[in-house]
Amino acid sequence: YSSIYRRVYILTCTSAGPSREKMYSFCRMDNDLFNRRIEESPFISNSTSVDNLIDEWYNWLNGHINHCVPLKTKRRQSLPPWTSSDASNKLNRLNTLRKRLNVATLNKPQSVTVINLQSKISDLQIDIDSILERDQADYEQKVFTGNQFSAINKYIKSIRKTSFIPTTVY
Repeated sequence: YSSIYRRVYILTCTSAGPSREKMYSFCRMDNDLFNRRIEESPFISNSTSVDNLIDEWYNWLNGHINHCVPLKTKRRQSLPPWTSSDASNKLNRLNTLRKRLNVATLNKPQSVTVINLQSKISDLQIDIDSILERDQADYEQKVFTGNQFSAINKYIKSIRKTSFIPTTVY
């Protein structure tokens, strides 16, 4: 019974790999296509077993969901709630540049590539800091003007954590 109960709330989804978990984006779902597919191929089962019936129904439903609902990359949970997707993308780019700098420094410590990477990293860090400050100010205004206790509580919990954003560039 418990496995059937859990499956009602958990829809499985294909993963693009261990580092990028994917999830369904139901807000971008093609509702007309979904309804049309269900009308054209309604669920029919000849199974007498409840377990088999439920498995067949989930397979039927997941087939329609996989066809009509796009996937999106799950947002990293380690970032504060006010972090916009633009800031998240730039943080990923900053991490990539730092990795490239480490490799380039090992190969040729005084090369032009190392100097260019250091310049790009410092410019990107300044840009990220300004975006995050703007995002946080917008989020604070939205949270405190809304007077929603859950949003205020979430904000307070996030600022109590240690800062994810590095303060120095190496």
